[in-house]
Amino acid sequence: MGIVVRDIIIYPVKSCRGIRVPAAALQETGLAHDRQWMLVDEGGRFVTQRSHPAMAHIAPRLEDGQLYLQAPGMREGIGLPVDGFDVEAAPRLASQVFDRPVQTRVESRRVNQWLSDYLKQPVRLVRFDAGLRRGDWPVDGKPLAGDSVQGGSREGRLAGGGGAATRGPADGSLAARGTAGGTRLADAHPLLIASMASLRELNRRLAARGAEPVEMLRFRPNIVVDGDDMAPHAEDSLNALVHAGYALQMMAPCARCATPNLNPATGQFGAEPTRTLREYRLDPVSDSVLFGVHARIALGAGNATIRVGDVLLPS
Repeated sequence: MGIVVRDIIIYPVKSCRGIRVPAAALQETGLAHDRQWMLVDEGGRFVTQRSHPAMAHIAPRLEDGQLYLQAPGMREGIGLPVDGFDVEAAPRLASQVFDRPVQTRVESRRVNQWLSDYLKQPVRLVRFDAGLRRGDWPVDGKPLAGDSVQGGSREGRLAGGGGAATRGPADGSLAARGTAGGTRLADAHPLLIASMASLRELNRRLAARGAEPVEMLRFRPNIVVDGDDMAPHAEDSLNALVHAGYALQMMAPCARCATPNLNPATGQFGAEPTRTLREYRLDPVSDSVLFGVHARIALGAGNATIRVGDVLLPS
């Protein structure tokens, strides 16, 4: 069964709008420039669409060695260097992604003021300190609950440091196994992969109850795959997707927070698609719905490129 790469999306700033690209360099930490930056509050804790839906409208653009940001209502965009960044001159900040510490470097006051004006709250833009290494979630096979969002709904994440997810024999929960890798500022692992077959099945169920279909971008994947014989959520049970120049190792199914319920057109949270996913994609331990799978680059990091149209072999 051949599986084709249909879409590649990078999210230079965590929880802001993504950029569709025809190809991306593969690095140990994921796709080049993916989640290289994030917003933090005054305490250094990461800020996301869960608490600031307006972040969905911050549009990044990578051009000529610069990262440009634009947002509705702001008269002008703002830019900052990507490769010419003076690391030693930038203040180091002990930041947090959930409860996990990560060392970052703070961007300029000018950039931070622009973002604070847009979000109407003091925030800072920080970039991952490339001189340090941040590991994946520890390999303990236990669901991890994150912050409370949207009136108390829990955000769960499946811990995972490698390999395909397996079902525990006692409680039926999903767990991860394998060897830990590295990541930048992603929640758990370097990549998120989802299939069009999974989206088609979700939209079929949404249509059956009279709800509007959703786009794949609601789930913020890095790599979207499809195949004529691919069943919905088949990505959950794969060990790896292999190309002549690289291999993507599956880590653990992704337990979703409320972000897919955010309608980017209106900036409002709704009940879907989580309500429908809970009927057939609920993890009993984390009480979170599953869509897509975390992955890492097992072969080809540092010298391979993934392209739309690549044919991958499952294993």
